[in-house]
Amino acid sequence: MLTLTAAGCANQSSPQISAAGAAASKHFAEAVVLSRQTLTFKPTRNDITVGCAVFSLYQADMGKALNLDAIRVNGVKPKSDRLYLKQVGKNQFELPAMKIEFSSQEIGGPLYLALKVWFNELTNQEDALYYASEYLTDRYALLSYCTKEDDDPSKVNARLDANRARTLKEFKERLAEPFVIRLNQQPLRAGLGHWPMINNQGRPLSDADLKVIEQLVRARGERYLIAITASGRDRAIVGVGDHDVYEGKRHYDLVRTNGTWRIEKVAPRESGW
Repeated sequence: MLTLTAAGCANQSSPQISAAGAAASKHFAEAVVLSRQTLTFKPTRNDITVGCAVFSLYQADMGKALNLDAIRVNGVKPKSDRLYLKQVGKNQFELPAMKIEFSSQEIGGPLYLALKVWFNELTNQEDALYYASEYLTDRYALLSYCTKEDDDPSKVNARLDANRARTLKEFKERLAEPFVIRLNQQPLRAGLGHWPMINNQGRPLSDADLKVIEQLVRARGERYLIAITASGRDRAIVGVGDHDVYEGKRHYDLVRTNGTWRIEKVAPRESGW
């Protein structure tokens, strides 16, 4: 998952997806139909709970944006390749009924489906330390499926092949079962789960820079800062949410001019269906 996109699962409702506005002229030769159901997650330790569940669509080449024009969900072109599921209980999230129609020819290959979770107590940069080592790929996807069932798994990114169901029937069966999330027993350290996440490879931004950038964005009334990403010594991007620190709703572009940081622009992002 991109670090600037994260979740709002706990406080959001799954969008109502209607058939209105469907593109009748398009032909979508393939479809995946999923029934409405509650997904249950069972972490193997009580002090770590699921804060967000994300159902995503991908193509094999994750370096390219998925062609959403080649997809309809319940008759409507999705705004995003991610659906943030509504939380309905502790470690429980609702997957709405969906008919996912698509054209492999227009996508340029098969469609991949994947289910990933984020935790309340850990950011997406910290959770890898708490998965049991033999189940580390669970953090990429607790379940995945490729619509071309004989596709060679070795050809695709690990995020698209983690816990892969070999058939659509198996995919549906596993959705109906509780997802055991196998974690180790390493104690939670103080300071974990702190937002925003910091993407500052090579440390082009100092701690003082990061503090100023965060203060500037919070001064605009933003409560849910997801990530601060350095774009060089004098530029940064801050992703924010409306309800929590999982689903990004917009990003702030900041620039430093003559030694002073300022907000250059604010741009919305389509973050869910």
